[in-house]
Amino acid sequence: MNPTTTRAIRIANKIHTTIEVLYLMCGVAAMMSLYSGEKIYFALRPATSQRM
Repeated sequence: MNPTTTRAIRIANKIHTTIEVLYLMCGVAAMMSLYSGEKIYFALRPATSQRM
């Protein structure tokens, strides 16, 4: 392979890895947000509504 092709492949791999990491981080953040929101919801809910 010539140097230009090698450089293009390296850059493409770096971009692909960056996108994967961002996608993973967004998923983790969404799960943490959902879980923490759920904990807050149950903590703030009045005890009487738990019996329904």
